[in-house]
Amino acid sequence: MSEVGHTERDQSRKDFFISYNHNDEAWAEWIAYVLEKEKFTVTIQAWDFLPGSNFVVEMQKAASQCDRTIAVLSPDYLASMFTQAEWAVAFSVDPSGSKRKLIPVRVRMCEPPGLLRTIVYCDLLGLAEEVASAAVLRAVKGGRSQRTKAIFPAEAVPAIPLRPPHEASADSTGYPGVAAEMPDSAGSPIVKAAVDLLGLIRTTRTTFEAQARLRDSLVHSVAERLVLHPRGINYEDFLAKYADKLVPKEARTFQLIREFTKSILLDYNHKALAIINDNPKLEKHIPGVSELRSHLTLWLSKYHAIFDNNPSIALIYVGVDEGVPYPEKVERETWNYLKQTGTVNELLGSEQPPDPEFTERHSDSSNWSLSQLWRWEANELAIIKSQLASLDEKDVPEEIDIRFAELLSEALPPFVTIEKHAPAAEIIEAVHQILLVAGPQVGQHAFGLIEKANIALKNFGLFWQFKALLPLLPRLAMFNLSLDSPTNLNDLWSQAKRTLMDWADGHVRAR
Repeated sequence: MSEVGHTERDQSRKDFFISYNHNDEAWAEWIAYVLEKEKFTVTIQAWDFLPGSNFVVEMQKAASQCDRTIAVLSPDYLASMFTQAEWAVAFSVDPSGSKRKLIPVRVRMCEPPGLLRTIVYCDLLGLAEEVASAAVLRAVKGGRSQRTKAIFPAEAVPAIPLRPPHEASADSTGYPGVAAEMPDSAGSPIVKAAVDLLGLIRTTRTTFEAQARLRDSLVHSVAERLVLHPRGINYEDFLAKYADKLVPKEARTFQLIREFTKSILLDYNHKALAIINDNPKLEKHIPGVSELRSHLTLWLSKYHAIFDNNPSIALIYVGVDEGVPYPEKVERETWNYLKQTGTVNELLGSEQPPDPEFTERHSDSSNWSLSQLWRWEANELAIIKSQLASLDEKDVPEEIDIRFAELLSEALPPFVTIEKHAPAAEIIEAVHQILLVAGPQVGQHAFGLIEKANIALKNFGLFWQFKALLPLLPRLAMFNLSLDSPTNLNDLWSQAKRTLMDWADGHVRAR
């Protein structure tokens, strides 16, 4: 199909491949319906990919065997790794846009990033079905757009009441957009600024979530390969610390995370801050805008101060520690303000309402964290066991003894009947005796140790008292020898180490 009509060509090829995120399937199908009604040929996942086929192979084949690609733009699409690959194929063969190989069609509030912004997109926001259909066909056929009636700019624009959802005609796929066309002007400049800001906020959120998924994948890979403890990870510091220790596949993911920061997120944050600074009245209507300005200002300052010239940094987080966390309710506040104005109710009616708060909606990693903790514990126990095997009891360095006790304390699960694996009651009684006689003999160096032991013994129940005491036992045993009347804690601790090592071996194998 040429820009103006059909031509003879390879029958195996098709006119358009429609690239979309699964959340926009209704829009993709509607666009496909409009095109096929005009006798264009279309490939679309929802209709053409059969169960059991390879998704990636089908995507590559469709993108290469179709003359042009239609990219269905939405926040979800822009944050999708698969769709970036799809539209990149079309962009690479026509970077100047002269052949119009890639035709972006915006269907939801979003801000196209980077290379996509250089291509004029077909905008369906606020268009009723008949007008939207004409816009799509003009986008694919070419030609000049001209209104049947010009609208005087000073003319007052009435608010549009929220209408019931549009009912598709008998010969139509259900139209996902508005029931009636939006006016050319959505009211005052402040309303337009709020609409633009909402689009940026929504796209930033989905981009942040896509980056977080990549971040989690990279952190998991590095932690598993190097057998690192999984808890308490500071993502910024973690990625910077291991940036020079990555294998090639991890390094590629690292660079992709960095590209998210230095291109899309930097661009979006600049734009959002510009909208806020150019429209000071936004703060009167949207309380979170003031906090958003402070957050974005610090983010951008941090970016230019530490990110630009430091290739070991992949992402930037600004939050509670700096005193300017992201205002989590700003998206909903912006949405509510626009709804109150009434001028864009139709547009909001075709969009998904925001969540109550802007939160990181990445996949639950609790199962991975637990599995990684087990791997780490097993690795640490194996190292310590190897070290202890080559030493006599009297020659064990204090630091190995302390590390072993700390590891056992962390590894002991609540369901263990501790009396079967260690003389817990006798150890606790010995510690009580030490504390009773330690008062006048405690030097400054042992004061903190005695204080921690007292706190540990305040736990309820034998198991929890013993678990809390475990990391302290090597030092308590050394302190015990310095007393005038020592207890048998040293012998008890030696016995406990042997039996607990046997328990740990069996526990690790049982996993």
